[in-house]
Amino acid sequence: MSNGAWVPAMAVDIVAVKRDAFAALVDRHVVRRTAQQAGLDLPEMITTEVWVPLTSGERKKLKMAEAIPGQYGYFLRNEATRNGTAAGGSPLADPAVRQILGKFGQDKVVVYAENLPVLKDVTNLLDAAGIGWVKVEGKMSARSREMAITRHRTEPNVRVFLGTKMIERGLNLQHARVLMTLSPSDNPASEEQRARRIRRIGSPCSVAHHVVFLADSDHERARVARLAGKEAMRMSLGAA
Repeated sequence: MSNGAWVPAMAVDIVAVKRDAFAALVDRHVVRRTAQQAGLDLPEMITTEVWVPLTSGERKKLKMAEAIPGQYGYFLRNEATRNGTAAGGSPLADPAVRQILGKFGQDKVVVYAENLPVLKDVTNLLDAAGIGWVKVEGKMSARSREMAITRHRTEPNVRVFLGTKMIERGLNLQHARVLMTLSPSDNPASEEQRARRIRRIGSPCSVAHHVVFLADSDHERARVARLAGKEAMRMSLGAA
């Protein structure tokens, strides 16, 4: 009632009021998640592919695998191009370590491989070169993983951080400028998650590098082409 006259009640959207109040509360107290909100830039990511020639023994192993049909043959072809021969180890380990010693000789580096034997090849070469490293595995406790990250971030000689799929699971490795992938996985989303370990808001570097090492074979080139097709489809669906 106003001045003796009835005034119709105004409809109030209680849900909208509560939503706006909650949004204001969140805006005051929750850490912002996007680069735009935080007023910071993400590092530029430069991705480079390095195609590694196979030795005669690795080519022979691959040729034998190509004669086997089905999923088992596909598995053997992957073994030949990613893991190499039992005697020679992974064909991708040596060129990766050469870049750690050369092109990225002053950088903190993260190295990913799908399985531990390949990482073992890398650590053997790092030990021979006198380069310190740490490694994370799924069986490690959260505290042990954090200790490995701290050592990599703070100890000058511990230049290399190694791991398999554990690297894709939320670790903050933004102190590193270089990610090396020793053969990509079959899941483009996993590739993106891995790159996000070093390309993060608040990173101290303006440019980050993702170097992908691949065995130079028809099988691997066809696999990478399929992965590129998957990624293009995923991006188009996301844009829609």
